[in-house]
Amino acid sequence: MWTYLSRLERCLTLVGLSALLGGCASLGGGALPEMGRARTALRAAEEAGASAEPAAQMYVALAQEHLERASGRLAVGDRAGAVGLARRAELDAEVALLAARETGLRDAVHRTLDDTGQISDEAAKINEVARRRAGR
Repeated sequence: MWTYLSRLERCLTLVGLSALLGGCASLGGGALPEMGRARTALRAAEEAGASAEPAAQMYVALAQEHLERASGRLAVGDRAGAVGLARRAELDAEVALLAARETGLRDAVHRTLDDTGQISDEAAKINEVARRRAGR
């Protein structure tokens, strides 16, 4: 019976220590999900060309700055401050992404309008030729 109790005690001790260590890890200075989301949003903005787009560059820089500041806050144990800065970084990165996409869409609209103008000009020429031939 003594062997059974010591095994049970050892198991309970291991379970208790595991729960305690797991709880400490979740309360410690580990990475925040908000920081992960901000990094993902920043990566998406950069892949969309935001770093090369003047309208988006400021927001990319702000997102990077807020992420750095969030890391600093997390390092000194200010999780609430880190969360707030990470959320700001994510929003700045999303604005950068939208600005980059807007520029791309604007360029596509201009190309489409130019193409439409050329097609319209060609159609007018074809109509003129058709009228001349019909008048013969």
